[in-house]
Amino acid sequence: MAELPGGPPRPDSEAPAAAPRAAAAAREFLRSLSGAVKLVGLYAPGHPMAAAALKDLAASYTTVAAAYGSDETTLALLDGNWVMNGLTLGGPELCEPLAAAFKAHTINSLTLVRGALTYEFQALCQLAGLPPAKTQELAATDFL
Repeated sequence: MAELPGGPPRPDSEAPAAAPRAAAAAREFLRSLSGAVKLVGLYAPGHPMAAAALKDLAASYTTVAAAYGSDETTLALLDGNWVMNGLTLGGPELCEPLAAAFKAHTINSLTLVRGALTYEFQALCQLAGLPPAKTQELAATDFL
């Protein structure tokens, strides 16, 4: 059972019937985010590889929002598991760079909104891709 900030715990067994599709879409989004973090870190802003990864990431989140039937979702890392809107998705390995950013910047949750722009996903990727030495110098609010 997981508890999101601002809401009561809801075991996955009480989740709506669409939960497996929503959870699968969310897992794919986290994997896509992990890949985008690497490409955004490797290539200069605007490079076709980084731009394609960010476009794919935005499309992946549109699929998540549709699967959850909501214009926004809340992603949290609770007790070592990714949780989105009450559904447990799996461990931090689904997106290790973001898990490290959550820990380094003491982030409890992140609300994602359908229609987020590419540069907003780029900022998230840049935050998640910070080298450990830089996490002490920069705040998450510098990116988000």
